[in-house]
Amino acid sequence: MNNNIRFELSFKNISQLDDKLNFCKLNKIKNINIPCKGLIKKDLFNSTIKYISENYNEFKDIIKKGGFVKCGWDGNQKTEQKIKEETKATIRCIPFDEKPEGLTCVYSGELAKHEVIYAKAY
Repeated sequence: MNNNIRFELSFKNISQLDDKLNFCKLNKIKNINIPCKGLIKKDLFNSTIKYISENYNEFKDIIKKGGFVKCGWDGNQKTEQKIKEETKATIRCIPFDEKPEGLTCVYSGELAKHEVIYAKAY
């Protein structure tokens, strides 16, 4: 029996919380609602912001050193443009064998639509 639970959280999810979190048991469509108010909601929001900003800072460090980064991208052209403005990196390719499931965008924290490779062009 598989007892895995999937929990996905992004800025958009947090701002739209209606005082409850939805968990979805893998291979089941049924959602489990868990109350989420006040400090719990604020703590989740702050933890998510910290996690995303730490990952983006690591992303920027690798790009700055001339490296390549394989990561999630939300498919939004504005996100790609913001990354380009801040790091001069662009999407170099979207691999044929991409697997965006379970990934979040390195910049926005939204669910990834693509797994991409970023780097600077020289």
